[in-house]
Amino acid sequence: MAKIVVTLLLVCVVHLCNGAVRVTLLGNQNSDRRVFLAGQSSSSNLDRNNNRVNNQQQSNNNANVQPTQSNIIRPSQNVNSGPPIIVNSRGNQGDQQRQQQSQGTSVIHDTTSGSNYHFSWRRDRNGKFSHGDAVNYCTNLGDRWTAISIETQGESDYINGIIDSDDVAYIWTSGTKVGNGWRWNGPGAGAFQGLNWSHTGGFGIAQPDNRFGDENCLGILNRFYFNDGITWHDIACFHLKPVACEQRL
Repeated sequence: MAKIVVTLLLVCVVHLCNGAVRVTLLGNQNSDRRVFLAGQSSSSNLDRNNNRVNNQQQSNNNANVQPTQSNIIRPSQNVNSGPPIIVNSRGNQGDQQRQQQSQGTSVIHDTTSGSNYHFSWRRDRNGKFSHGDAVNYCTNLGDRWTAISIETQGESDYINGIIDSDDVAYIWTSGTKVGNGWRWNGPGAGAFQGLNWSHTGGFGIAQPDNRFGDENCLGILNRFYFNDGITWHDIACFHLKPVACEQRL
């Protein structure tokens, strides 16, 4: 036993510089263990310890990483929010037509006494035309449309009622001067009768008065002059006014 202790001490002295003593335990030939003296360590053990420390620090650093926009995995934004919406195009067209009619874009604004009527101010309140452009406006509405001709007292009263209720200051008719007389123009126009000439005008005399020498077109004025009503006046054709259009049935 004493020899073993002495031998062990010698081995420890010889290997002291390496910081480790190799001991082979009796009775266990396959057990080869490395015994370290207090305060000493081998170079391989230092490397192993350093690796362990580095791994632990890396693990701690990973645990302390704050989430950023680049490392956050977000769910897909392409989420199906529901079944597709199918639009009924026929229904939409009907809605558009009803909306246009409510806004006054319908061609036919009224039908009475065998004629369809269109009133340009109901389509465009601020729209005004010279007499020639007013006639073209009516013609462009379609087949047999023209500026109005007023052949009866009933039709005259009807047009005056529209002007009054719509609060229109003046309008054009199809009437024009021919020589010393007047006529209605357009398909199916009847004979001209001076049913509603005004008794006054700019000079205070009955119409037509040809006040400026070129008043060759017939318009209807709404109480334009003092003590006047909704009456006919001869007017220079370049003046701008809305127009009433007629389509005979």
